[in-house]
Formats: sequence, C-alpha cells, structure tokens
Amino acid sequence: MSELRIAVLLVLLPLLLANVYGAAKNQQPAVTYDGRSVIVNGSRELLFSGSVHYPRSTPAMWPDIIRKSKEGGLNLIQTYVFWNIHEPVEGQFNFEGNYDLVKFIKLIGEEGLWVTLRIGPYIEAEWNLGGFPYWLKGVTNITFRSYNEPFLHHMKKYAEKIINLMKEHKLFADQGGPIIMAQVGVAGEKMQLYTEEGSKKAQWTEFNGTPTPLTWYKAYFDAPEGDNPVALRMTSMAKGMVWINGQSIGRYWVSYLSPLGKPTQEEYHVPRSFLKPTNNLMVVFEETGGNPRKIEILVVNRDTICSVVTEYHPPHVSSFDLKENKLRYNVNPIKGAHLACPDKKIIEKVEFVSFGEADGACGAFIAGKCDSKKAHKLVEKECLGKTECTIPFDRKTLLEPGNDPCPDVEKSLAVQVKCGVGGGSKSDA
Repeated sequence: MSELRIAVLLVLLPLLLANVYGAAKNQQPAVTYDGRSVIVNGSRELLFSGSVHYPRSTPAMWPDIIRKSKEGGLNLIQTYVFWNIHEPVEGQFNFEGNYDLVKFIKLIGEEGLWVTLRIGPYIEAEWNLGGFPYWLKGVTNITFRSYNEPFLHHMKKYAEKIINLMKEHKLFADQGGPIIMAQVGVAGEKMQLYTEEGSKKAQWTEFNGTPTPLTWYKAYFDAPEGDNPVALRMTSMAKGMVWINGQSIGRYWVSYLSPLGKPTQEEYHVPRSFLKPTNNLMVVFEETGGNPRKIEILVVNRDTICSVVTEYHPPHVSSFDLKENKLRYNVNPIKGAHLACPDKKIIEKVEFVSFGEADGACGAFIAGKCDSKKAHKLVEKECLGKTECTIPFDRKTLLEPGNDPCPDVEKSLAVQVKCGVGGGSKSDA
C-alpha cells in the first residue's frame, strides 16, 4: 500500500440538519443522521421527496398542490428559495403574494409533511441568473460562486435573512416546525477542489484523526510498481465521492450493507492512465464520516482466471453479417469454456475443474455431488503451457463413456487456472 499524506477541509455551508439551528443544551435534537437514515424525533424515516416551487403558482393553488403531493405518496416537499424575487433591490425584501415563503411552509406543515429548504444562493431551476439578483452583477470586484469576499459578504447577508425569518416563525424542526433539512450551496465541486489547481484555492489543515461529516480530504501517493490494475479499498470510509488527479473514480457507499451485513462494493478501480509515477493527488468528499488514513491502495492480481458455462447457456456469437438487408449473427454451434491469460503469460496450473453441479464463483468454487474426473484431465491436456485455450462443452468429451452419475441433471463446467511465466503442470482439483 502506498503511503497517504492526509489533509482536511471542512465543507463551507453544507447541507444541514434542522437541529443545528440552536437547540437548547441537554435537549434531544429533532433531526439526526447516523449514516443509515434520517432520524426525525427519534424515529427512522424513509423520505419520499418532490419539488414544489412556491413562486411558480399562486397562494390559492398551494393547498391543493400540497394535498395532491401527499396523496401521491410524498412525505417531504423540497423547494428552492429564490434570492432575486425576495431581494430585487439591495436591502429591500419582498415576501408578499406568490413570494410568501413563510405561508407556503406553514401550509406544508399543516398537511403533516416535512420540508427541505434549499436556500441557494445559486439554484438550478431554469430560473434567470440562477436566482442571483440583477443588482449583484454591479457589485465591485465580485465573482459569482467563488471564494470571493464581495460575493461571500452578500451571500451571508441573504442566507442569514432567510434563516432568521424561518427561526422567527418557528419553522425549523427543533422549534416544532416542518423544516427538517436546509441547504446552502456547497462550493467544493464548483471550486474544483479535486484538482491540483483547485485545491490551492482553499486552506487545508492536517487531519487530526477525528472523522467528521461533510468534509473534503486530500492526500498524495506514489503509483504502485508494475502494470497490474490498481484499486482503492474504501472500507474505512462511509459515503461520498473520490477523485484521482482530477479524474472522478465515482461514488462510494460502503456504509450501505447488503442483507449479508457486508458492503455491496469495497474496492474501486483506478485506471493506470490516471496515475503518475509519484505525487498522485487523491481527493475525497466524505458525507457522513470516515477515517481517510485507512484507505488502501491495492494492486489487483489478475493471474487467476475462470470460466463457467452451463447447458442452458447459448453458444458464443462470433460475428454479425448483413443478409437480405437484415443484420444476422453467426453462431458458433459448439460452445465451450474459453480461458486467456493476460500479458502473454501461460497457464501454469489448473486449480479447479468441475463438470456437474459446481457452485460458487471464481476464487471460491465448490464441487457438487455430480462430477467427472475425465474433465480434469481434459483441461490439463488442452490448457497447460498455453496462453489461451477452449474446452468444448460436450458430455461425450467430458464424461467417461456410460458413466454419468447424474444423467438427469443439467451440467455446468467450471474451470479455474493460474497464469504465470511457466513451470507448473499439476491440478489441484
């Protein structure tokens, strides 16, 4: 595993649970989150959310829209807050008529629904200027959606105005209101913190070992030697996104467990083309909390290869032809188990062969009650010492004449071999 040098950046103005708005000391928060679900007033809740934008309809229409949303199965309504309609002139606010945000949220609460309040300031709702008021363009030296002092100054004033208005009318969940979550725009992806240049726009601190939610981490590592595939093992994290040298590796969610109590995926492929020999930048955005020091950089061994074919599998399609103006596929009438070693290696060992009722998966095959010793010998004969081989799926070839222990059972052929530079000639099964 390559050594990771971890730095940390707490997210500025992230998605917030409603209880952060000042619950009294020793008072249980109204809304919490433990990595598996949102917990409202001590009860785990599965949220079914839909967007309803209050300024797109009239106050007279709101009760019917909210009622129909509830009848349709929603228990949470999400809405943006539109800066440019509420502050059309700097310092002059409008919350009347279609813009009566307080009334809209109260009506939602009266129907027994919850609210996610997306304060912005930038909104993606096919809305002029993304919701920014026109006067904001005239502010000296302002740069929208960036770590820019004039922008942050006006954004803070606007956000505080909306938050204080909600608190004044007791609309947050810890006050008995329906707002269980509020969001003020997260700037990390806009700033491209996952790139070398973008990461320089923020001030990072050394990771102190205490996991925190909604946090950006960055680290540097050297590429593992060799040309085998590289992967990240993310079992020490919970849920988020990861980038290598500015390239997205995708979303991980190892805290979500299958019915077997294990993550559905733990390891995430990193293409070698993304890597440099040294000083590779890894950036992780963790949503709920994890320990980045325990992220592992692995080299994947591809020397063990397998093939499984069953009697109900169709033959291989080798190619397509255009016949009578119709695209038709050519079928190889003899199906078989095909094995090919990577990097011009040869098959040096037969680790498992079963013709019968094999179960399991590559690396963990289990032989069934019905099996054939002849199949083992055939695989050795056809494959050892070769870079690739094909075992025809044929009962006559794979079974001793007149000796089928389970003639009425549909057969499967499972083969596992090990590739290398040569020298092996024995089978393990």
